[in-house]
Amino acid sequence: MKPESWKWLFTWEGRVQRLPYLFAGTILTGVKYAIDCVGGATGSGAVKALGSDGRLVLYGTLANEPISFESRALMMGNQSIEGFWLSNWVKQQGVLTMLRLFRSITRHLQDGTLTTEIGKKFPLDDIKAAVQEAAQPGHRGKVLLRIEASRGT
Repeated sequence: MKPESWKWLFTWEGRVQRLPYLFAGTILTGVKYAIDCVGGATGSGAVKALGSDGRLVLYGTLANEPISFESRALMMGNQSIEGFWLSNWVKQQGVLTMLRLFRSITRHLQDGTLTTEIGKKFPLDDIKAAVQEAAQPGHRGKVLLRIEASRGT
């Protein structure tokens, strides 16, 4: 299958209601592939957005709620839902595959293809405040710990 023919549906919490507006042309026929890390209502919306022979990959449970779907619709549309857990996948890969993967990720990070939003940074000595920040609902970006060289040694 060629990547240019893929129709991906990326879901995120609170956006399910807007999907018909964002993907109006795609929703009418359904999407071929969808991924979801939230579950709950968002994952359920992703299932409903699948077209014939559509495939949904679940890789997280941020909502801590189950997805729901009509099994008949899933069967009639020849659709599938599967789970993906990175640590299980890594255990099945050889050393060369993992080296190629890390090289590819490094290239994408260097050229800006892969990015992440950085939030607050904390010195390692202030780990308690860093954990409290990371636990706050709605915080933006990754909370980072700075490991600073010790002074005077």
